[in-house]
Amino acid sequence: MDELLLDLFQKLHDTAENRGLIVEDDKEAIFKNLKSKQEVLNVTTIQSILELLKKTLMHARNVLDKAKVFDILAELAKSDEVRDFCVDAGWIAIALDYLENDEQSVVLHALRSIGNICYNNELGRKALLGANGADDISRKLQSLNESYDPTKDNRMDVVTCGCVLNLATDDVELAEDFVNCGAMPHLLGLTQQSIHSNPVLCRMAVSAISELMECANGKTSFKESGGPAILLQALKEDYRDEELSYLLLETLNPLVMGDDIMKKELVNAGCTEALIHVVDSCKGREDDESSKYRLETASDMIVTILTDDECMARLFQDGNGIVVQECANWLNSRNKHLEISGALALGNFGRSDHNCIKLVEKGVHKDLLNFLPIAKQRPESFKYIQAIFGALKNLALPLPNKPILLNDGCLEACLSQLSSQSSLVLTKVLGTMCALMAAPSKDASVKSSA
Repeated sequence: MDELLLDLFQKLHDTAENRGLIVEDDKEAIFKNLKSKQEVLNVTTIQSILELLKKTLMHARNVLDKAKVFDILAELAKSDEVRDFCVDAGWIAIALDYLENDEQSVVLHALRSIGNICYNNELGRKALLGANGADDISRKLQSLNESYDPTKDNRMDVVTCGCVLNLATDDVELAEDFVNCGAMPHLLGLTQQSIHSNPVLCRMAVSAISELMECANGKTSFKESGGPAILLQALKEDYRDEELSYLLLETLNPLVMGDDIMKKELVNAGCTEALIHVVDSCKGREDDESSKYRLETASDMIVTILTDDECMARLFQDGNGIVVQECANWLNSRNKHLEISGALALGNFGRSDHNCIKLVEKGVHKDLLNFLPIAKQRPESFKYIQAIFGALKNLALPLPNKPILLNDGCLEACLSQLSSQSSLVLTKVLGTMCALMAAPSKDASVKSSA
């Protein structure tokens, strides 16, 4: 295998040296051999091939033939054993020199080469950092963003975003370098422009954005560049694109964890309405892992967003908000995750007397009490029961609600749970009983999250 491959590269080189060109059949023979190889190439063969390929690039007179050299290099670099030797041979710097070329095919394959050489390769990434490669690639992103044409196939855009993704994955230092070089707004621009025209590009750009946000300055750049609104636009308009909505949720979900400012920004941009659409589109398809993930992530994000007082107040809308209605409906969804999410969300809405009174007027307490017998049959029923009584405890605090809850069987429901073996359940049940019997405090406007 090594000898045959070496012969093929020698033939490729000799033709380039003697005639200044690359014969397509010779290139295809190399591709066929590389794709069929089952054994790791030895070190001597790799070094000889890379040296021959470097000379072939020098001898090729036509820029289209130079593109073929980088195409071959990109294919070679798919093999783990070749990547470090590509770096040692100086191929990172060589490929970067071609990113400003007017011939797009040579730029395309040079980018592919860089991405493949540096994929999961610390040596390659260090070489790229040392050569200021992130700046070169970011400038290419800028050019592509500014000249985007939805009528074209935009393969260059896909490859460039993919290159950023390969380079930034699990490498915070390189991700920070890309952000500092201004890559984030251009990735967001390509995302926004390709939502309808090129779903493959849109998904690749979102994946790259997600990686850049692993570093602290990535999140800052994302916010400053209008990232929340752009990704939510994609989620709203293409929530039925399963792969894209999966990626969008994967990117947006960490933003709502422990960042109240981001929660507000997302709510202002219409995040919860988009999340409701995602949940609705996934109902009844929970056997599919992607649908299950999207449904659970979207509902969890809603529950988390509601832990912020301003977000909760904005979404409540005097009890008429779509999120309130949907969360109440989740109790009857027969989906285990939505059932518990619904109870938690309603508990989060019940953090002011005004809200609690409105919720009881709408009969939400009855929905919770009616769900209790179903919850008892669920595996790990204590989780459901705990969520139910967490919400009921809040609803029981305002004075006008107490006789209504007592009349509708809330105390009996509490008494039926006193034999529970779960200390968490007993804590919530006893808390609900105390709330039913306690006189209202002077300031009961804010309660704990469910």
